[in-house]
Amino acid sequence: MILIGVTSRQNLVLKATGASTAGGAVTSYKWSARSEAGARLSDAMILNSLNSNFLVIKAGSFPQGHVISLVMSCEDSSGNVGSSYLDLLVNTPPAGGPKP
Repeated sequence: MILIGVTSRQNLVLKATGASTAGGAVTSYKWSARSEAGARLSDAMILNSLNSNFLVIKAGSFPQGHVISLVMSCEDSSGNVGSSYLDLLVNTPPAGGPKP
């Protein structure tokens, strides 16, 4: 498992690259996600398409302190499908300290 900490205050930009093992070309990409809190990746949460090798998730789309499981799948011209998985921990920003 790969676990990466991210902030909820900034957009998250991910880029996927795929390669065919059969010598063909990658013809499609598909992103999906879910969180421990039950949130799923929707068009309202992203700034581009779920069917792209780039994924841009809007700031604040997932709850702080939760793990988001992302899945990127790609298909090649021979119909072969491969997937990659990534878990993101949405960091809770630090709270302000005591005022002097």
